[in-house]
Amino acid sequence: MFLRHTLIKKTRRLLLQEGALQICSCDAAAGSTERAYIYEWAFGRDGFPWAYSDETGYSISVRLDDWNSFNAMFLESGIDLQTDCTNPENGAISQNIVHQLHLGASASQPILNRLWKRIDFGPRSIRLDYERLLNCLRKNEQDIKETLKVG
Repeated sequence: MFLRHTLIKKTRRLLLQEGALQICSCDAAAGSTERAYIYEWAFGRDGFPWAYSDETGYSISVRLDDWNSFNAMFLESGIDLQTDCTNPENGAISQNIVHQLHLGASASQPILNRLWKRIDFGPRSIRLDYERLLNCLRKNEQDIKETLKVG
């Protein structure tokens, strides 16, 4: 679990420092106790709808701003953050994505802004492709060392 959290935290830092991520949409472990990990606080709540019905009953998908590019960047590194983001009892409702102001989305305005954080990095919520991760580390070794050096 420690390795999982370290990989996500360092990948997040690398993407931010390289400018690939503009906003830190991924909370990271800040420490641990004997029984749990302590995370950075994510303001807001999860449970926003992934779709709304318009006046004709047609389903309109909600677009979470920066979600696709965020996931693509981590997925390229071997970290799949798209797993476990819908409620198992109702797949139309989000989970493990905390959004500050999700009350504004509707069928006429189906876009949620970037004020969200991906939470929960346990093994059931995040998949790691170790082969892809190792290839990414090898391919980018010099850039990683330079970007993540002390200071």
